[in-house]
Amino acid sequence: FPSAALAGKQVLWITNAYGNDVHVIDVATQEVIKRIEVGPQPHGIAAPDDAHVVYLAIENMKSPTGELVWVNPRTYRIEHRLTIGKKPNQIACTPDGRWIYVPCDDGHYWVIDGKKRKVVKKIRTGGRPHNTQASRNGRRMYLSPMGNPRRVTIVDIKAGHKVIGEIPFSNSVRPPALAPDEKRYYQNVD
Repeated sequence: FPSAALAGKQVLWITNAYGNDVHVIDVATQEVIKRIEVGPQPHGIAAPDDAHVVYLAIENMKSPTGELVWVNPRTYRIEHRLTIGKKPNQIACTPDGRWIYVPCDDGHYWVIDGKKRKVVKKIRTGGRPHNTQASRNGRRMYLSPMGNPRRVTIVDIKAGHKVIGEIPFSNSVRPPALAPDEKRYYQNVD
């Protein structure tokens, strides 16, 4: 569809973690308006506030590496692919789309510069890096690895992706949520 055809529409992107595609749904009609083949086991998905790009984590369970994919949401074309660590999961990006944090099954969160399209850092959290949450102001990332760490790692993005704190929990952590003003952090605990 040309971008004019989507002007004013709300769309929902859905990854197919057991397939190789993403479906774009028109929220008003609940109809599939586009199916995009992106690679084996697309899992994580994120987009900046202005939605100029959609980032997808390709888990590719049979490979020792995964991928981060840049998709143009107006043309539905893949614009770039970056090889990253194995089995990437739920990603998050800053509101401007500049920084993408990708949890990989190597004990690290991979920090990607979305503009330069390259890895700039790996942050070791241990466990199985799995879920990621960005603050609304683009200042911090909250990293929630599953397993033994039983903690969330807090990173200051603007200070060179520096770890600035941890929040301990009683068991393995899973998907988080964060209030827009960062006064409350909600963490699913197994």
